[in-house]
Amino acid sequence: MHNQHFYKYINHSLQYASNLYNEKKWTEAVEIYRDLMKHSGFPVNVYKNIGLCMKSLGNADLAIKFLKRFEELSPDKEDVYVYLADITYTDIKDNLKAIEYYEKALEKNKNNFSIYNMLGHLYSTCHQDKFKDKQIDYFTKAFQLAPNNRIVVKNLAYVYGKFHEIQKADEFYAKLMYLNPMHTDLHAYGAY
Repeated sequence: MHNQHFYKYINHSLQYASNLYNEKKWTEAVEIYRDLMKHSGFPVNVYKNIGLCMKSLGNADLAIKFLKRFEELSPDKEDVYVYLADITYTDIKDNLKAIEYYEKALEKNKNNFSIYNMLGHLYSTCHQDKFKDKQIDYFTKAFQLAPNNRIVVKNLAYVYGKFHEIQKADEFYAKLMYLNPMHTDLHAYGAY
């Protein structure tokens, strides 16, 4: 009987913390999650949830610490690599580490164009003229998944231009002109 009450308590607490998180009451949610951690057998995704609260609270270091703990313990990594990559890129500003996480994230997110786009962008930024094939490959995969995404098309045009593949660059800049180009797109085209 004790077990039944315990699971009821756990599920109720998880739901309550989830509601608090959705209401942007991240500190209160963390308190509930920390309370759950006092009990043996608490679900491993509590680590992930605390990590996401910490991310929302602007504490990137703690967010990464809890998300890595989730990664170590969880048999199903869910989207932990996407979260780790986003925080590492946005908050920690460690692009090389972000590449590592985004590449791991691809294993579970083969159809997520924005991960391919981020990888193309990061390879282009971090490695400039090295890894040409990876840059083009990642942007091409993003384009195949989101052919009408203005940013993806612009990135592909830019990277082809950077590697002096004029015909391909022209082709993608032409496509870009049909996708409600913004002032910056026109400027990029002009600069090219």
